[in-house]
Amino acid sequence: MTERADAPVRILAAITMAFLVGMGRAQEAGESHEFTGKSGQKIVARVLGVSEDRRQMRILRQDGMEFDTEIVIFSLDDQQYVKDWMKAQASGGTVGSAAAAMPKDSFRLEVGITRIPGRSEKHREEFYTMEENENLFRIAIRNLSRDTLTGAKLEYAIVWRDSVRILFDENKQVWDFSSRVRDTPLAAVKKLGEAALDPIRFNGEGVVETSDVSIDEVLYEGNELFGQDELVGVKVRVLAPDGDVLHESDFGGAAIAAMSWDEIIALEDPRPAN
Repeated sequence: MTERADAPVRILAAITMAFLVGMGRAQEAGESHEFTGKSGQKIVARVLGVSEDRRQMRILRQDGMEFDTEIVIFSLDDQQYVKDWMKAQASGGTVGSAAAAMPKDSFRLEVGITRIPGRSEKHREEFYTMEENENLFRIAIRNLSRDTLTGAKLEYAIVWRDSVRILFDENKQVWDFSSRVRDTPLAAVKKLGEAALDPIRFNGEGVVETSDVSIDEVLYEGNELFGQDELVGVKVRVLAPDGDVLHESDFGGAAIAAMSWDEIIALEDPRPAN
């Protein structure tokens, strides 16, 4: 290995080894961050400043020692942290507040929605076969922007057409179902949910799983369809801390794509189980 190639490793090693002789200095207050060198070495330190050419930074280690070091010797996540730190200094806030203050059009997000089949149960009572099929969804949010997405919130709405509702009659100790009037249009219902997102750095991913909904089916004499729920789809929104919509996606067909968020909110809630 050449002397030039060894330099980043030796710089980080020197910072780490100096801990042994720096115990006498007090640590200054402030936000600390665990930096990882490309060789795997780790150091917890606070950023004090960055050079005008943005190639070097001054850090304050936990033992109170200050050092100047090249930024490029650390991991890509750490380099992004330094960029966020510089934005925070410019805005007079913290690393998180700098990202939260960014305009919504500065973020480019990629959202993937995957259906996950859940529990499935069949019940037989007299002439009817009743089948419950749980469905939930995995929502993956990838940040394709250079800025860290901080303080964001995910909202989702699952929409389906409610035909039958399977339930267990505690008094009679039998399985039963309720249904809407046959040959009438099925009413669409919705189930809403939300989750706070952890900070997502450049090319990072946040994952949320929805709560489940039951898509039910009732057959008469084993093969004649009596009633069946119909999944319409899922609509997802990513919101900035101030409530602005950063991204909206949907999963399903044209029906869910054509529905606005306000139209979904106005839908009925599912019928209770009893």
